[in-house]
Amino acid sequence: MKKALLIRFDGETGVRPGGINPRVNQGLLCPPGWQNLDVEPAVEIRMVDDGVDVSQYEGVEGITVLEGEAAINKAVKANIVLTHYIITDEALMLAHVLEKGLSLDDLVGKSGPEAAKWAYDAELAGVTKREIKLLEKG
Repeated sequence: MKKALLIRFDGETGVRPGGINPRVNQGLLCPPGWQNLDVEPAVEIRMVDDGVDVSQYEGVEGITVLEGEAAINKAVKANIVLTHYIITDEALMLAHVLEKGLSLDDLVGKSGPEAAKWAYDAELAGVTKREIKLLEKG
């Protein structure tokens, strides 16, 4: 059965509960995108390699042991932004705004992610969409 740890930690210092140190704890891997630094405390979900004993993390404040694909995917959906819109080339995007005759006023007051989604929805160049993957059944 697959296992993972849902970890709430200090996003500024990187200090995690239970003495978890990503540089030292090689058996706890964070899949791409399974981290959210935009919340306080920050949150991440780390997959546990087979054979790694997680009993030391049970009952530790800030750590939830997740067992099974369904529980892991549910935690990812609840804690991680699954779709990201990213401006990869701002100059190209702005040039395309002007070429399409769109108004730059539409970007006023938008946060970076909001502006990127607007640009993506307008099918502008220099913008990409990134989807975070869940565990596949298997």
